[in-house]
Amino acid sequence: MNPRLNKCSSIVSEIKAKRSGFKVKSRIVLFVGGGALSAVYSAGVLRALEVLGFTELFDVVVSLSAGTVNSAYFLAGQAYILPEIYMDLSSSQFVNVFRFSKIFDFDCAEDMLRRRLSIESMISNKTAFYAGATSISDGRGEFLNVKSNGLEWNTIKASAIPPLTFNSAITIGNCGYVDGEIGFPFPVKELVERFEPTHLLMVVNRPYDQHGPMMPLLEKLLMMTSLCIHAPRLWRNFFEWEDKSRSALAYAENVLSNSLHIGVLSPSQGISEACKDPQLLDDVMYSAFSDTKRLFE
Repeated sequence: MNPRLNKCSSIVSEIKAKRSGFKVKSRIVLFVGGGALSAVYSAGVLRALEVLGFTELFDVVVSLSAGTVNSAYFLAGQAYILPEIYMDLSSSQFVNVFRFSKIFDFDCAEDMLRRRLSIESMISNKTAFYAGATSISDGRGEFLNVKSNGLEWNTIKASAIPPLTFNSAITIGNCGYVDGEIGFPFPVKELVERFEPTHLLMVVNRPYDQHGPMMPLLEKLLMMTSLCIHAPRLWRNFFEWEDKSRSALAYAENVLSNSLHIGVLSPSQGISEACKDPQLLDDVMYSAFSDTKRLFE
């Protein structure tokens, strides 16, 4: 857990107390960020929380992008499947940075992800579940209630798919949505205003000081060029990503940390969103699992 945001120890203590059956007055919110295959880190964290019996401990779970898929499996009590899923994705055609109009091919992953997830178990979990998605009409992020509209998988999908995965957005109601990270680079202020936590635990898949996607320069240039061609409304969001993340982090450190119990779990070293090295993915997941389990035991 990142030491720069204070009151971290109180989050650990509060979660342990709640797990032990003590009645607490706190409102604990878990945030899980995205990052395509780099979200293997949060998969390891969530697997540890599942092993520790925390699947129904949080009042609200809020997630973005690949973190929404991970969170759905966690709330269904199926985080144990995530290691296998990431190994399958790394060996598939899910990522190809030179496939210009479809760098991330959600088609090849969707059947596997949907078939293995128990939607019924996820819904029956008493924890509220919201997914961040980006409206293609104005590029703004919105929090969608995953359990409220009878379109659970579509809501998960809307939050998770990058704009270069499909040539059209996922329609919910009268709005089209794509990847939540485009509209919500680091939504700490929005989380606090919408969900009013007393304790906020944030799991992010990039190093604490990394303000933007973990991509080699060539991959980043290809992504930005393709966005400009295929999703021009969202190009500015991608371009401003690092500045928005930096501002949000400063807000968390200088404003929120004085009045809110807030902590961040993040990897010491990041990996590319397009990483296809199964050994590296396994190492990141195991490290996240071990560190998280040790922290909360």
